[in-house]
This record gives sequence, C-alpha cells and structure tokens, in this order.
Amino acid sequence: RVDPFYRDVDDLLARAESLSGTTAERSTSRRPAVWLTGAAIAALLLGGGVYGWNALRSPNLAEQPPTGTAGTIVGANPTGVIAATATATPLVVADVPTTGASAAPAASEPAGGTLPTAEVVPTTPPPPTEIPPSPTSEQASPTALPTEAPPPTEVPPPPTEVPPTPVPPTAVPPTAAPPRPTQAPAPTTPPAALPAGGLEGGQVLDGDNFSNPASGWPNLQEANYTLGYRDGAYVITSQPNTGAIFAYGSPLGASNAIIGADVIPVRGAAGLNFGPSNNYRFLISADGRFRVEQRGGRVIVGPTPSNAIRAGRNRLVLAVVGTRASVYANGALLANFNVPTPLAGTTYGFVVVPGPNGGEGIFDSLTVRTLPR
Repeated sequence: RVDPFYRDVDDLLARAESLSGTTAERSTSRRPAVWLTGAAIAALLLGGGVYGWNALRSPNLAEQPPTGTAGTIVGANPTGVIAATATATPLVVADVPTTGASAAPAASEPAGGTLPTAEVVPTTPPPPTEIPPSPTSEQASPTALPTEAPPPTEVPPPPTEVPPTPVPPTAVPPTAAPPRPTQAPAPTTPPAALPAGGLEGGQVLDGDNFSNPASGWPNLQEANYTLGYRDGAYVITSQPNTGAIFAYGSPLGASNAIIGADVIPVRGAAGLNFGPSNNYRFLISADGRFRVEQRGGRVIVGPTPSNAIRAGRNRLVLAVVGTRASVYANGALLANFNVPTPLAGTTYGFVVVPGPNGGEGIFDSLTVRTLPR
C-alpha cells in the first residue's frame, strides 16, 4: 500500500498540473495578476496538504524512518518501518508547474510491493512578474523651457545724408575801378561849311518831282511788288515776306553831298538808300521810329522812337562828308555814323521794307546838292 502522504502529494501535484495545463493557454494572454492568483492558490493547497499530513503523522513520529528516504514495506502487515533501499530518492516538493504535461496518479501499486520512484519533471520557472508601475493620475510631460533667443543684433541705421545747408552767397561789392575822366561828348556838327540857314543850301546836282513818268525811274509790275509813278509821285509796294525793294538813280559824281526827299511811310518802313553794293538804309515807320542798317543785316542804329518823325509826310536828309554821315528828319539831327568808303561813284535812291501787312512808301521832291557854302 502506498503511504498516504505520497499519495496525497501526488494527487495534489496532479491536480495542480491539470489545473495549470487547462489554464496555461489562457493565462498567457491574461494580465500578470492571473499568474499571481494561480500561484497563491497552489501555494495555499500545497501548504494545507503538508499541514494535514503532519497532523496525521504526529503520534507515530518515533516509529517513522528518517524523513527524506524511500523504501519497500517489510512483511505482510505494515508496521510503519520502512526498509531503506539501495538508492534513496529524495522527496521533492515541486512548485506549481507552469508548462509541460501533468503526471496522472498511479492506478494501482506496482508488483513486488516496490514503491515507485516519483519522476521529477523539471519545471520552467515562471517569468518574472512584470509589475506595471502604478499609473499616475497625470504624467507630467517634460516642460520645454523656452529658449531665450539672443537679443537681435542692432544694425546701426545707415547714416542719413543731410544735404548741406545752402549758405546764401555773400554779396561782395565789386571793387570800384577808379572813375575814368568823363569825356564831354563831341558837339554834333553838321557837315563842314553848312549854312546856319539850312542843310539844303548848296547847288542842286540832280533832282526829280516825278511829274513826268518818262523821267527815267523804273516802272515794274510784279506779282509781289510794284515800282512806278503815281499821281505826281514815285510809289513802291511789296507783299509781306518779300524783302527790301530798291529803286536807284544816277551815280553820284562827288564824295561830299546832301540828298533829300519827301517820304510817306504808308505800310512797313520807307526811306533813303546810298553807298556801294552793301549800301546803307535810312528808314522811318508810321509808328514814329527810325533805324539805320546795312544791307545784309548789320544794324547801325536800332529802331529808335523820335518826336521829330511825324505822321504822314517827312523830309529826310542824308549829309555825307568824306566817310562821315549824318541823318536828319524834318531838320532835326537823328544820328551820326561812319561809312567805310566815300560816296563818289556810288548810287542812291529809295527803299521799302515790308511789315506784317506788306510795305508801301510814297516818294517826292528828290534833290541831290553839294555842301552849302
């Protein structure tokens, strides 16, 4: 017969292995708390079995063989003495196995009365229980300390170009040059030996009152200008932008002479001309001005107003002595100027310069005289 201690232990081990085998598959997927619960139950069962066995054997402890040996029962009736066998198998109380097949209890005693040796199945120790850390109510995430950015580099602003303050120029009075001695103007004198009674007191060399249309002055009727006799006078007309229109008499035979004529400037300017090819022009206009100019555009005396010039008929006189010339209007001296060459051999006559409305001049009572004696 099997000792009840070994039978109960074997039964407990078989039950523990059977229990662990049926729950092994599910336990692997459960939480670690299931493992802890199973281990605690197995420990309680094992502890209870050991405690009960010790309570049953406590009256006969003196008759029992030393603990930890196994043997064969001597005699037909057991006396509680166990003969030691050649090989003693230590009693192993295993923990509740977690893996492997469970060992079923023996159905009957083995032949010959030999106590079967229990085969110890090596067990794999359970993996260490992972005890999860107790969750905190709120895991504080690391607070990222704000990185203090370095202060921006202050770039000095570009220098502002300040325009220079304009300084008003200091008026420096010019150095006064020493005054030149004032020269008294030369007295205006008529040509030499002119009588006090008038400019035209000399001998008449030539003249025309234009009463005879065949006296020798040109008669022309052009599209832009006309020259000819009209109503006992000589008339020159021209269209605007035509240019100066001339009419010439006979050449002069003396260098000193006085030329006079009655002139009415109707439109533009009208007057006397004299001298060589680049002749001179003495002109008056209806607005009371006069001017002296040379052919080609040279101005001797610019347009100048004079009270001596009347509206309508004016007596113009040109007096030439050598290379000195003087011009008069109605007996009043207007200007003196020099001529490059004497008048001997040169021509004289009338001239009209048109204005914006054209030009027209009426000429009469022409005389050429010598200087008065």
